Amino acid sequence: MRTPLSILLLLVTFSAPAIRAQDRAEPSAESSGIADAVAALQKQAKFPRYDRAKSRDAEYRAEFMKSRAAAMERYKTAAKAFLASHAAELGEGEGLYYRGMLQGVVGDAKASTASYSAFRSTVAEHPMRATAGLALLRAHMYATKDVEAFRALAKELEDEDLDNRARRQFEQLKSGEAAFAKRSALVGKPLPTIPVKDVVGAESFAFPVEGKVTVIDFWATWCPPCRKIIPDLARLQEQYGDKLQIVGLTRYYGYGWEYTGREGDELMGKRVGSRDEPLTPERELEINRIFHKGVLNYPIVFTGKKVAGDVFGVRGIPTVFVVDREGIVRWYKVGAGDEKELHEVIAKLVAQP
Repeated sequence: MRTPLSILLLLVTFSAPAIRAQDRAEPSAESSGIADAVAALQKQAKFPRYDRAKSRDAEYRAEFMKSRAAAMERYKTAAKAFLASHAAELGEGEGLYYRGMLQGVVGDAKASTASYSAFRSTVAEHPMRATAGLALLRAHMYATKDVEAFRALAKELEDEDLDNRARRQFEQLKSGEAAFAKRSALVGKPLPTIPVKDVVGAESFAFPVEGKVTVIDFWATWCPPCRKIIPDLARLQEQYGDKLQIVGLTRYYGYGWEYTGREGDELMGKRVGSRDEPLTPERELEINRIFHKGVLNYPIVFTGKKVAGDVFGVRGIPTVFVVDREGIVRWYKVGAGDEKELHEVIAKLVAQP
């Protein structure tokens, strides 16, 4: 039995910062049948196929994302039920791999990491061993944020017989190690200096913000995942008021996304400028003012071009850092997705005397 299995985007599983094509993997010839059952779950969720010929059609893209989100919710519901009803089959051998996969789907990154680790430690030879290793590597970078565990596993994978595709994915993850280490090294230390060039939504702004818990969101108007988390950030600002200061930190890119209004809960807009025909700084400030007026209840701060990467280790946006009242970095997160932990971190820091 060798039925192809489409694995969900690891972006969804571990909130990674960039969307990738779905991985495909082959269950082993000795498969217990659990692989086919899990594959059937995804098929039943009815994920839409993306038509690249329509990629420039904004209405098509919006409808596709809605359909995909609905399919993802169906898949999460089915995955949660499957984990409960097939606990024994998912508790050993090949089942550990699929348990890790489904735990990632429902958003339990820590449990997923443990399952993938158990699979690799107990199953010496398996076609999915490399895939589990890559999933673990992403988990260490984006979920557990364990630099030493990342380095140990990377050394292990370096010596494994990875196929060309897995090797490319491995090298891509390895290329982010320095930035990952830089981000993680900031936790527990004073907030680095952030030069302020321009401010939208306030007369002035300076870091660190004295006496308030601060959320620094590295973002840009042109970034769809950034726009996805903004309503949640705005609700947090409203909820905590003067105890919390959220700030959208960006830079001049020469292009952006001009807000044109709302349709239900959707933010509507259009792309403006490009690398070939960049916006002037004045025009880019204007589109940020339009966005701020329509959507935000916290300021937008423009900083230097190299601050994100050179100082904070930011390779993809959104990336969010949380700073306590004393100006100490306490937590960070890469990507958009489940914001539960962000809420918990803020609530804990705000409650501290």
